[in-house]
Amino acid sequence: MALVCTTHGDPPGPWFGIEPTGIRLDWSGCSVLKFRDGHIAEAQAFQRDVMGELRREANLQLVRRLVDAENAGDVDAYAACIAANAEVWVNGQQTQTSREGQLASMQGSLRAFPDWHRETLSLTCDGDIAVLRWRGTGTHLADWAGIPASGTGVEFHGTSTVEVERGLMRRIWIDMDMAGVMRQMARTDGSP
Repeated sequence: MALVCTTHGDPPGPWFGIEPTGIRLDWSGCSVLKFRDGHIAEAQAFQRDVMGELRREANLQLVRRLVDAENAGDVDAYAACIAANAEVWVNGQQTQTSREGQLASMQGSLRAFPDWHRETLSLTCDGDIAVLRWRGTGTHLADWAGIPASGTGVEFHGTSTVEVERGLMRRIWIDMDMAGVMRQMARTDGSP
């Protein structure tokens, strides 16, 4: 027997391990049922990948929340996006192996650039991998990467690739133009 149906819903809480996204689900599908002794003995469902769509949206929202928390200087909201055993690489070098390490790094960066702002230039997601292309700006007012405060406006350009695991950022690869940033911080006239 074949059963064709349309389903609607807006999961209010986690659903199959995916955090709520706020998007309404509307999808149609077909189930083929085989009966034996008056009971369903086998069922096959055919429909589009709704779970993949939900996971993609949840992962995109996670990255957006992290950027918003960073821009607001909200350490607690930032921490809520990162796995306890998070691993972070910057330009190919592993820099952190825990949430606490990444939080300390973020707090150091916010001390050095108290007016920090990250602008999202593009954000894409495929499965549990999200890629954020960004531009950041801030005024260098404290030691950062071994360079004393210069008072200079600095512009960063980079890409962050994030692997999401169980709704949190587990691995983060950051690639950015450090040479350009270092040149900017070496200026003393305050120009970017």
